[in-house]
Amino acid sequence: MSDLAFYDIPLPSDGAKARLLVPARRVLRKLLLPFFGRQVEILEALREGQSAAARERGALNEADARLSERLDALAGSLDRIEKRIEQMRFLTEPVVALGSDQTAVAHRLALLEDRLNGHVDRALESEGGRDDDASPSIRFPGFDRYDTDARPEAV
Repeated sequence: MSDLAFYDIPLPSDGAKARLLVPARRVLRKLLLPFFGRQVEILEALREGQSAAARERGALNEADARLSERLDALAGSLDRIEKRIEQMRFLTEPVVALGSDQTAVAHRLALLEDRLNGHVDRALESEGGRDDDASPSIRFPGFDRYDTDARPEAV
């Protein structure tokens, strides 16, 4: 309060000027003291508010720094995850291609079996007939529409 009590300045005590000013200042001080007191209270409240705002600003800056660190860590994690996804995509593409190749090979194998059975059937017919024990090959489902030499399946 000493730095805010601007009205509490010591009075000069020597000379004729001091004899006139000292009583006038004392009267004015007594009259204006409640106003000055209230002004000091207001200024102290403002100073306390500024101090609280400075503390809050410091706490917010610290929280912002922590959040920035976490954001940087999350960005790094996201980059690692994106790289891992790319690696997984790179590793799964051959597996998908292998599945397609396997389907194509199975289809061609089924066609070859059917053609072989057709040749065997013609050979048996030319030799004197077909054995009833000979069973037709098991056809790959769904590829009948692509087979030009397709014959109905025996039940």
